[in-house]
Amino acid sequence: MLIKPAIERSDMIYCALCKDAPCNSACLAMDPARALLGIWFDNQDVAAMKLPEKNACADCSAPCEKALSE
Repeated sequence: MLIKPAIERSDMIYCALCKDAPCNSACLAMDPARALLGIWFDNQDVAAMKLPEKNACADCSAPCEKALSE
């Protein structure tokens, strides 16, 4: 495995099979729903390869998380 799991499955139950993910519209740097879907289906290595090389979330104000609560 390329990455160490940091997201618990119970934390992403509502996101796992979202049809029209609002987080994707809010995020300009990546496709968060696709990464979560890969993690959900125990395909963390492929999910990690789909992420940008630079951590797009490190200095982000998390509009994707805010979009999920609206």
